[in-house]
Amino acid sequence: MTLERREPYRILLVPFPMTALAAFGYYLLAKLGLVNESTHVCYHRHPRERTSHRILNGTGLRLFGHDLTKRVSELLARCPAAEQPLLKRYCRACLHPQSVRNFGKLLTQFLLSNNTEPGEVLTQSAKLFERLLQRGTEPETVGARQFASQQVIQTLPSVAAREYPTSSRFITLARFQTPGLRSIKITGKRQLELAENRLGLLEGQHVAVVMCGPPNSGKSSSLASLAVCMQDEVDSLRSRPGWGQLGLSAEYLDLDLASPSAKAVYNMDAEGLRVAATARLPGGPWTVGLALKALDMFMEARKRVNVLLVDLPGKIDLLTEIIAAPADVGIALYRVGERFRVHEWQRFMRRMGIERVAEARTRAGTRGQPSAVARYDSGKRVVGWIEGLERVVRPWDPFIRFLAEALLFDILPSLVERRERKLVSLKGQFTP
Repeated sequence: MTLERREPYRILLVPFPMTALAAFGYYLLAKLGLVNESTHVCYHRHPRERTSHRILNGTGLRLFGHDLTKRVSELLARCPAAEQPLLKRYCRACLHPQSVRNFGKLLTQFLLSNNTEPGEVLTQSAKLFERLLQRGTEPETVGARQFASQQVIQTLPSVAAREYPTSSRFITLARFQTPGLRSIKITGKRQLELAENRLGLLEGQHVAVVMCGPPNSGKSSSLASLAVCMQDEVDSLRSRPGWGQLGLSAEYLDLDLASPSAKAVYNMDAEGLRVAATARLPGGPWTVGLALKALDMFMEARKRVNVLLVDLPGKIDLLTEIIAAPADVGIALYRVGERFRVHEWQRFMRRMGIERVAEARTRAGTRGQPSAVARYDSGKRVVGWIEGLERVVRPWDPFIRFLAEALLFDILPSLVERRERKLVSLKGQFTP
């Protein structure tokens, strides 16, 4: 971040859970006109990951990291000199939230309790800072009354918000000689039990799943197939007694605007596939403007859909970082013989705070063994391979079918539960 910058940032990456210092940094950015209504604010789920300053091609800023204090100090230096003494005292209170009477604890409690979209809670906290500073209120004198008068944001529903019939889905998987993708010798079987009612934990949530991988790795076909499979699961549950009120939506979004083929695959549109293939240029006709357009599409869709499946471009660069900023979890695909390519995408996902929930080796045609699940870590990850990708929808594929069930009934609900437990634990630490 440079002191000379005057244009508003388009993207802010903030830590999850939100911190008092990040909220104060946001207030300073708003005060200096460096954020506005067009700025997208996204959670970074692994704020301890060391992230390059060049993140998001200069269009964005991260409000976390080992050097956040230094960057907040740079923002403070740009504020009017008469306001700086009080601003510095608030900065110290946010930097050490448990050392300045109750202010830091109250602010942290406020941030943790209002845990919906990060842009909303930061906007409310910025209004709180502005009101306190206009009155010249010292941080030591701030009490619960000031926070009580602040607008309360509707928080996400509890993980036990709605109950559905208790039923299980039993699935039998092959057990291979070597876990992973090195061996196809089957040595036994493994039966799993997935609780269907855990799907209800996703209601009211907004989780974005990105499909990552190099070009021609089957991302579009896999994305379209997974979207169809998920929607089939939701429709089937709604037809059963006790599930009629299930309000869950699962949709796909193709953000590979340089070669938009997922929609054509989904609709079985041969002409659309031909146009998408001829639209591809060496390196892709990507610009910052096109990446920001894709980001706007991503953010708009994420706000209205519970589970959003997104197809990313096949090239790892700063423009792809812009597009992937709102993602929560990712699926990594790679072609046979290109295992090294998946490591690049794993590093990309760690850098962007995206949790890897699946990995698959892909191949067109049916020359090898049929699609299968090689490893399943309950609540965390699915690993396997997909055969027969021919740019058609394949919701009957064994790997795609199991991945849809695992995501809906186990992995994504487990993600919601882990976040909830983390917030509850931190709230207890910051009780005034």
